[in-house]
Amino acid sequence: MSIEVIFPVPRIHGASGKPAEKPTVVHAWKPLPANPVLCLIDNTKARARDLLEAVGRGLVAHGVVGSFFLYSKPSPSYPITKEVRAEIAARAHLVVSGVGD
Repeated sequence: MSIEVIFPVPRIHGASGKPAEKPTVVHAWKPLPANPVLCLIDNTKARARDLLEAVGRGLVAHGVVGSFFLYSKPSPSYPITKEVRAEIAARAHLVVSGVGD
């Protein structure tokens, strides 16, 4: 098994929302610590946890992150509360969410 890590590029647009000749960056990158912690959100869909655990283990093994943890939602449609977001933000530098079928 191999894992390819692709870092997203910043979204670029003009003030009107259309592509600009002189693009502006919508967000700023923040530096990560040497061993960032990753939170993987398990939405409880079939095999999502298995996939996320494999991704987390692979990223740790390749030195991309220092460690990871899973947060399991009660159901796929259950929203993450402000309190849970704050807890995740206090523990993790990176978050992956949105595993589909």
